[in-house]
Amino acid sequence: MARRGAAGRPHTVRPAAAHGRRVSAPRVRPGDRPSVRSGPRRKGRDRGDAALQLVLVIPLFVTVLLAIAQVVFWWFGVETARTAGRQAVQDARLYGTADPAGTATARARAALGQLGHVHRPAVTATLSADLVTITVRGRADAVLPGLPVSITVHASAVRERLHP
Repeated sequence: MARRGAAGRPHTVRPAAAHGRRVSAPRVRPGDRPSVRSGPRRKGRDRGDAALQLVLVIPLFVTVLLAIAQVVFWWFGVETARTAGRQAVQDARLYGTADPAGTATARARAALGQLGHVHRPAVTATLSADLVTITVRGRADAVLPGLPVSITVHASAVRERLHP
């Protein structure tokens, strides 16, 4: 480290041991904790700072985790409804089915009952001459109370026909 001397010229500061003096470490009394910070220690100005940071960060962190869990539950409910809709369409599109709409809704309700994760399901079947469409509506599991997460899934397939 260079300092300016009396004449204004820089000179190096030599340690005290180089001048022949004895150098000892600072004394630490019991109960004193050495500071890990650089610079002078400000007593009492930052007490409770970590607690304040924790109070501000933890709710944000928990909210983000709950939001991620809610998205996962919604996605799982959509996949469950999609599976039930596909199974219902496969049953309703078969050639010779006596009541395709009734068969499809019964199959979808049975699949939803087995798989779970879709609450208050409503299954509707729409039949045309060439197409079978199943619509499954419901609600996903809720992680955050009071947050309704609705699910609507459509599954369609061409009806089988006999061509003589």
